[in-house]
Amino acid sequence: MLIHPLESECLADFSMPAVWNHIRQAYSEPHRAYHTLEHLSDMFAHHAAVAERLHYPLTVRRAIWFHDYVYRTEAEHYPRNETASAAAMTSLLQAACPALTAQTENGLPCAELAGAMILATKHHRPALGGFDQHPEAIADCCVLLDLDLAILAQSRERVMAFDDGVRLEFSRYADEVFAAGRIQALQGFLERDRIYLSPAFSAREAVARENLAMLITRWQQRLC
Repeated sequence: MLIHPLESECLADFSMPAVWNHIRQAYSEPHRAYHTLEHLSDMFAHHAAVAERLHYPLTVRRAIWFHDYVYRTEAEHYPRNETASAAAMTSLLQAACPALTAQTENGLPCAELAGAMILATKHHRPALGGFDQHPEAIADCCVLLDLDLAILAQSRERVMAFDDGVRLEFSRYADEVFAAGRIQALQGFLERDRIYLSPAFSAREAVARENLAMLITRWQQRLC
């Protein structure tokens, strides 16, 4: 069996093959078309360019691995994906590598901070609960959120492929139902003062806005 390029990175981060096995299985579920191992690969590729600027690099990597660990698209489950992903991370680390659950980074508990960052991906706003008083943690959370949205500033072809992938993941819904929800979500990002929250991604803001407008038009036309 071919070794996935991410496997060695996962082993370096967690030191336990069992963690990679669970991550590979989760991100390879048959209903996934965008939130896959490729999405993780893209995030880690962008992460490599900004890693030296991070105050909590291990924590951010842990959040990347698990931010979409649970990804269900049923209406009754979708709102709980982030909470379930953070909980799954904690459970898996406790079972596979319990020593990592007590690991700290710059004085903060990695697992708890990574969980808070995962929860922040729900609304893509840097709210970290009990860690909100740590500005460096907030700054790193902003980078994580920007890594997750980096696709919005890619080429038109890649953005369309991303959009197609999300549509496939929600194939249980009719076009008009999906289009209405998709427009609302995309419009929500476009109406923000800033899409990208970290200095590392600020130069990509204009391209992301152009691509968001393109996708909104695409789904508006489906409703006509």
